[in-house]
Amino acid sequence: MNNDDFNNNVNSCLEIDKLLRKTLSKNKIRYNDIYSFTDRKGRLKIKIKLDSTDGESYCKKYIVPVISNYIRTPLCVSENGCSINPESGECSIIIEETPKFHISSYVAYNAKDGEKYSGDSYSFGKNKVGEYVTLISDGMGSGPEAGLESEAAVELIEKFMEGGFSESTMLNTVNAIMGMKFSEDEKFTTLDMNSIDLYTGDTSFIKIGGVMSFVKSGNEVEVIDSVELPFGILDKIKVEPVKMNVKKGDIIVSISDGVIDVDKNNLGDYSWIVEYLKNSPTNPEVISREIIDRAKKMNEGKVLDDMTVIASKVYSSY
Repeated sequence: MNNDDFNNNVNSCLEIDKLLRKTLSKNKIRYNDIYSFTDRKGRLKIKIKLDSTDGESYCKKYIVPVISNYIRTPLCVSENGCSINPESGECSIIIEETPKFHISSYVAYNAKDGEKYSGDSYSFGKNKVGEYVTLISDGMGSGPEAGLESEAAVELIEKFMEGGFSESTMLNTVNAIMGMKFSEDEKFTTLDMNSIDLYTGDTSFIKIGGVMSFVKSGNEVEVIDSVELPFGILDKIKVEPVKMNVKKGDIIVSISDGVIDVDKNNLGDYSWIVEYLKNSPTNPEVISREIIDRAKKMNEGKVLDDMTVIASKVYSSY
């Protein structure tokens, strides 16, 4: 029975629970309770309750292999691991489908000359629904005030994504919040976001005033660009995400505009990044550091604007 067959043969999580209980009993597995649910992406989650004396190690050694074999899908204990009820001493563990991909990222950055703090803010990591999200926000200007603006945008987006809001609702709400501040200060901030579905490799790029991103696949480099305006300029924004699929070995490079505004005669020129990436190493740390170093060399070592580079490499789990 493959995973599709399994899902097609059950009409509800209650039926899944009955089947799993039978399977565990047949294999003489100790547990107190088991029940299933689906996340907002429709992926099956299985919650197991057992005595804390058995705990996570018992679950990984005995329960996960039995259920994985039954539904013929690689499973793992969720990143949250085991939570113990202090009153009952019972351990609760969530088992989920093992993501096909995992991502390794590295960031390199340089604040504008004369500034202690960068006006760029960033974040990257896995969220609760199996997506790996990378964010770069560039506040107008540089220094601590610009940094606070961009950091606010990043934090708002993270909170809305965790809440499961649609892209349109999320972006327009953040736009309205940031716009209220801009109406007083006449400032703006950008957002450059990409999210990778760790189960399928489907990737979405959203740019609100952000500059281009690059996807290195072997010796080929694809440029992801957009002409959307930054937050706070328009009352309502409608963004069409750029969609693509990434695979094992691909590298996504995200940058802030300070990286491509180093050549006074060719502002916004990114051709040198494309040429570099075609034959660059595949180590994300080396890539991010070398792009920053090359940008500085192009301007005789000067840093006229905050520069941020995040390189993320896609690895396959199975």
